[in-house]
Amino acid sequence: MSLKTKLPAPLDCTETLALLTRSASVSRLMALGNLDLLRNDKFALFCSARCPGSLILKFYDSLRTLRDKQQTVISGFHSPLEQEALLTLMRCQSSVVICPARSIDTMRVPVAWHQALSAERLLVLSPFAMHDERVTTRLAARRNEFVAAIADRVLIVYAEPASRTAKLAQTILERGTPLLTLPAPENKHLLDIGAKPL
Repeated sequence: MSLKTKLPAPLDCTETLALLTRSASVSRLMALGNLDLLRNDKFALFCSARCPGSLILKFYDSLRTLRDKQQTVISGFHSPLEQEALLTLMRCQSSVVICPARSIDTMRVPVAWHQALSAERLLVLSPFAMHDERVTTRLAARRNEFVAAIADRVLIVYAEPASRTAKLAQTILERGTPLLTLPAPENKHLLDIGAKPL
């Protein structure tokens, strides 16, 4: 039995999968793992590649809270801090939704994910076409928009001013999705535009 399945077209979506239609132009969606995780409250996680050290310790405290609440976390898990978060969440038996910035049709599933897939606490989602096999800046931006669109709440640990992540924060707020950030001087620009302190 293959774990890889194609989700129904939007016209045939169940109430839970209808949440995915908030993502503007998704015409194809491939899934690997437990689709029931989409029914959970989904907490998106983003962080710019360069994160100030003062925020890293604060983030680990927040990550422990997410773990203790058994919160389902969704992310691309691409930046260094996001990758560290994924390792922590995998070790502590949390439910995780991973959205790679590429097609998953021919993707090799990392060995580290096998146990979580078997335990039905992992879902891998990709809205990309079969030929989108390499991660690019363009695909990463589209992936981040997709993750933000299907999340119930979003945490931006840190966004460098004027970065793509900072622009994404504005889009999230315009969409009306609750946006959170760590209360710190480094995140003043996010708090100033309407992000709430975590």
